[in-house]
Amino acid sequence: MNEFIMQSAVDQGLRKASGAFSTMIGMETKLSSQGWRQVGLNDMATLTGGIESMVVAVYVRFRGDIPGHAIFIFEPAVAEFLADAILGEVGEEHIRSSALCELGNVASSSILNEVADSTELAVYPSPPMIVTDMAGAILQAIAVSMAASDRQAVVLETTISIDDHPYSGHFLIVPDREDDGIRLGVLA
Repeated sequence: MNEFIMQSAVDQGLRKASGAFSTMIGMETKLSSQGWRQVGLNDMATLTGGIESMVVAVYVRFRGDIPGHAIFIFEPAVAEFLADAILGEVGEEHIRSSALCELGNVASSSILNEVADSTELAVYPSPPMIVTDMAGAILQAIAVSMAASDRQAVVLETTISIDDHPYSGHFLIVPDREDDGIRLGVLA
């Protein structure tokens, strides 16, 4: 898969997620990304302000022809703004977490399904989990589960615009095996 096809699949996934969000929350919503880049797991925490910075992450495990991990990471203040946009300034903490989980689930599933369709590979996302912790702890847990801290990930610098209010985040795709990233055409 070449970079153009991969970017087209990501863009289509973001468009589908945008439509789903707009319907879900009743406001104009747009997800966008300026493309992707490769980053080592050891370096990913620097994207979010360092290994000790607190983040909110929606985690989706995916299985199938190319198993791996998808993580949508936000700063806590951004997560609060997104929850407010979805629910208003109401809702108990578990309701707000559930809304953010659904946001991450829709985005992850939309992107993964488009990538799978473009590569003609089967990818099956799991139900999402939400985690609030230090960036280093979240990313280290993934590295340990794969027994590889030198693994490369695909990072999408993502913007979610709700009624023209932009919120930034990071969407990560971490294939379990290095050769799966090569098969996707996103890791060299």
